[in-house]
Amino acid sequence: MERVRADLAGRPGARSVVVAHAFVAGGSSSESERDVSVGGAAVVPVSTFDGINYTALGHLHGPQNMSANVRYSGSPLAYSFSEADHAKSVTLVDLHADGTVTIDTVATPVPRPLVTITGTLDDLCSSATHSEHEQAWVRAIITDPLLPAGPMDRLRQRFAHALHLVHRPDRTAEAAPETRAERLDGLDDLSVMVEFFTEQVGDTPSDAERRAGRGR
Repeated sequence: MERVRADLAGRPGARSVVVAHAFVAGGSSSESERDVSVGGAAVVPVSTFDGINYTALGHLHGPQNMSANVRYSGSPLAYSFSEADHAKSVTLVDLHADGTVTIDTVATPVPRPLVTITGTLDDLCSSATHSEHEQAWVRAIITDPLLPAGPMDRLRQRFAHALHLVHRPDRTAEAAPETRAERLDGLDDLSVMVEFFTEQVGDTPSDAERRAGRGR
């Protein structure tokens, strides 16, 4: 950037635009961005771009001004549920003859909102509370003490655009059922297979299936 400024010093009246992919100190990140290091610098100060008429930054997905003339336009679509509250847009910049800039944002169409819903699987699949989210991109946090069978299939019967499922049990020490690990602790191989079969199929294996599980 020192070389850029030195070059501009020999071009009186020239206007300048810098396009950079970097993490500028003070920027607000989301879960979507990967760590980036440009030229060995993980974070750069906004003063790096002093003397430039406009700096168009990429990397952070949330639109934000780092200074009057240094801006992240942000991504036009959300790339993770951490961006659910972003107002997605593109940035329209008018660079005037005297080097001043006018910045406008143009909202980008969002196919459907992103929402996170929380509750037991039965609640999520039946409660009227969640009716307004049936057409959204959905992340479901399921609080059942034990993860029910086929949870995503059941969710998608109501939320056709369910994308992500998190099992976050709401368990109390005195009333919670055993976890899967606790149930399987100390069981022999066949018993573990029977547990898995029952969970997946919804019924206990027949005698023939048990014999097959024993290998004879």
